[in-house]
Amino acid sequence: MTSPGEPTRTRRGPFAALLVLVVLLMPLAVFAAPGAAAEGGLRAVVVPASADPGTTIRITGEGWPANARLQMMTCGNLGRGGTPSCDVARTYTTVANPSGAFETYGTMGKPPAPCPCVMHIVDADTTQAVDIPVTVVGKRTAEPPPPSGAVGTTPPVQVVSTEVTGWGPVSAWFGARPHRTLELTVRNTTKAAITGARLQLFPDGGSAASPLSTTTLPDLAADQITTVRVPLPLDAGVGGTTTIHGQVNGGPVFTVHATSWAWGFFLLDAVLLALFVALLVRRFAPRPRQRPQGRHAQPRVRQPV
Repeated sequence: MTSPGEPTRTRRGPFAALLVLVVLLMPLAVFAAPGAAAEGGLRAVVVPASADPGTTIRITGEGWPANARLQMMTCGNLGRGGTPSCDVARTYTTVANPSGAFETYGTMGKPPAPCPCVMHIVDADTTQAVDIPVTVVGKRTAEPPPPSGAVGTTPPVQVVSTEVTGWGPVSAWFGARPHRTLELTVRNTTKAAITGARLQLFPDGGSAASPLSTTTLPDLAADQITTVRVPLPLDAGVGGTTTIHGQVNGGPVFTVHATSWAWGFFLLDAVLLALFVALLVRRFAPRPRQRPQGRHAQPRVRQPV
C-alpha cells in the first residue's frame, strides 16, 4: 500500500536483470567462432580458418572422449581419398583433457590435393573424426571426388599405441648412431586375415613416398592385436629430440619422438676444463719461501747432550 501523495514504485528489478543477461549473451551468439560438429557432439574450431601455408593456427575443441589421443592434418578434396589427399608432414597430435576439451597450436598445411580443404581431426582410438573447412591461401580449387574414400573410415590395420624404448650404446655418447626401438601395437579391424601389411617410417618434413625404412608386419588374424618392435632409423651425431612419422598401409599418420644426447662430449669437456684449472692453480699459486743456504744461513745450534 502507498500513502496518499507518495509516488507509485514499479518492481522492475527482475525484469532489468533479465534484460541485462540477454544483452550480455547476445555477443556470444552473434560472434561465436565458426567450427564444425560431428555425430556424437564432437566440436572443433580453427583460428584463423583462412591462412597461407605455414601460418600458425590455433585449434580448439570440446565434446571428445576423455583423454582422447587426437591427430590433425590439413587435407584437400574435403578429406576424401585418404591420407594421400593430406599434408601428412604437418600432422599434429594432442590429448584431450578429462572433460573432453583440447587446445593446441600448429601451422596451416599445404596438402597435395586441391581444395576445398579441411582440417581433419581424428580420435586415434575410436576413429571418430570431424572435418573443419579451412582455406589454404594460394591453393587451387577443383571438384572433389565422391566421398567413398573419406579419411574418417576405420583403417584395416589400426595403430593402437606407440612407445619408444631403448638407450645407448655408450658409443652414442660420443656421436655414434643411437639405438632406439619403436614398440608398435596394431589391430586388425576386419573380419579377415591381413598379410603383408607395411610399416613406413619417414622423417619430419618428409612423406611416406620417400621412407627411411619399410618393414613388413607379421600376419594378422581377424580382430587380432599384436605388438611389433622395429628399430628406429636415427642418424649418428644428431643430439636432441628427433621426430619420426609412421604409416601402416597408407592409414593415419602417427608421430613418435626419440631423444639422444652426446653426454660423452660434455663429460670430456668437463674433465679437460678441470685439468686446465688445476694447471692454472699450480702455475700461479704462491709457493712457500725456502730457507737460505750458504754463508748467510743462520748457524745451527747444537743441543746439549
